[in-house]
Amino acid sequence: MPAIRNSDDLCLRWRALMGPLGFSRPRLWIAFLEPDNMMTAPLMQTEDIPRTADSGMCGSLLEMCRHVVGRNDVGESIAMLLTRPGRNPMDDSDRSWARCLTSAADHLSVSMWPVHFANDVEARVFAPDDLVRSGLMAGALGIARQRMQERGERTPAQRVQLRDMTCSR
Repeated sequence: MPAIRNSDDLCLRWRALMGPLGFSRPRLWIAFLEPDNMMTAPLMQTEDIPRTADSGMCGSLLEMCRHVVGRNDVGESIAMLLTRPGRNPMDDSDRSWARCLTSAADHLSVSMWPVHFANDVEARVFAPDDLVRSGLMAGALGIARQRMQERGERTPAQRVQLRDMTCSR
């Protein structure tokens, strides 16, 4: 599989890894990416996560990720995917996960790709607008914007008519 160059590539990779949409329970998927943005094995999954994120759990999870990323030749960044059953669109509980994970990554200086989301009908990235809507502080948004620019992605100010953030099939 080719290197991940941007959020669209990552979204398509998640689609390939998770198979057909449809989930029996909430799950958080974690992938580690090498310095050349190649995904490493194994992919980690945390099952039966609470509906709403909590800062203690996110902090512990990102602390573990920081140790893995910090080891030689294991990875340089992480990517996370939140999945849950149902057809309901992304809601504030889902956004709480993206906000909490992003905040914990920023606090612990863990390089993390934008968090992705999937339910039984769609897979998409949590857009910066989703994080702002859920209360992410401006400082964390600035860091996310900087990371997007470093990867050559469009930042919120550059996005024009990009409200449909779903992955291609």
